[in-house]
Amino acid sequence: MNIFRRIQLSRDRSVTVANLVDELLRRNGDREVSIEGDRFFRLAEMHSEICSIDAFLRRDVRLQPGQQVAIYRTNDRRCFHWFLAIIRAGGIAVPLNPMLTLAEVRRILSNSGTDILVTDKAVFEQNIADRKALGVRTWIQADQEPETLDGFLRVRAVDTDAGMPFPPVAIDPGATVAVFHTSGTSGFPKGAALSSRALLGARVSLSLIHI
Repeated sequence: MNIFRRIQLSRDRSVTVANLVDELLRRNGDREVSIEGDRFFRLAEMHSEICSIDAFLRRDVRLQPGQQVAIYRTNDRRCFHWFLAIIRAGGIAVPLNPMLTLAEVRRILSNSGTDILVTDKAVFEQNIADRKALGVRTWIQADQEPETLDGFLRVRAVDTDAGMPFPPVAIDPGATVAVFHTSGTSGFPKGAALSSRALLGARVSLSLIHI
């Protein structure tokens, strides 16, 4: 059942993309929420992973409110987790299609002033190859590979002694939380800034969440 049949999040002004998963867990408890192949995931598991990424962004990356973070990696459920974690930490998520060329990514990052990039080994080696190819200050490796690429940061294993997770950053529902780009098939990719209100209203943020 789509979560919108249970609670009208888009009409609840207390709910933003930043606190979305926290509110889902609080209101619905730990339930099955998504599927990848034949595997189901629990809402608490999703929340834990998003909070771990959030803590990494605040502590290790020192993400500042309103700072953009590009996601240029293989499309899977973890892209969605990174997307929500970036916004939960107060940043602006910039998801990029892994089919975009290096030249297109370079121009997007340069034009937007984005210097934090989340990628994985597969996309990096196939599309980028050399960190000097992009004007990125902070490189983040987000995959399950055993080895860390040179010059990359990674989310550390969940520390059970780390205490309570950071609370979601309070955001203005009308403020930009994400910038989406076209695929570039009809020219250079163009960006569209979306607010929390727009994302929830369009149900984009919940397109992968089902109970």
